[in-house]
Amino acid sequence: MTRLQAAEGRVVNCDATLATASEDGDKLKRAAKRHELLLQRLTEVQEARAGELRSLVKAVVDQLTPLQTTSRQHASQIEELSSGVSVLADLVRFNNRSRSTGVADALRSAGAAAGGRA
Repeated sequence: MTRLQAAEGRVVNCDATLATASEDGDKLKRAAKRHELLLQRLTEVQEARAGELRSLVKAVVDQLTPLQTTSRQHASQIEELSSGVSVLADLVRFNNRSRSTGVADALRSAGAAAGGRA
């Protein structure tokens, strides 16, 4: 084998290696493009889901706001009723004391009158 033939063999090997490298490069470019498209689609889906989630949270807030207002009103009404019941209980106690005192006074008066007659 001459030096020329050896050089031609190396050139052929280099051409084959170059062709293989070129094919591998093209495959990598296609894979990178697919990856880029997948990432883009993933971003779009994430943005859509985030928008849906924001809408759901807003709907829940819109439903809870009137409930919070109603709850405050009910708490205020319960407080008023509690105060009213306390006042009523005080009146009943006062009324019972007045009756008891009145009955005791009447009994004392009756006893004194009976004692004066004897």
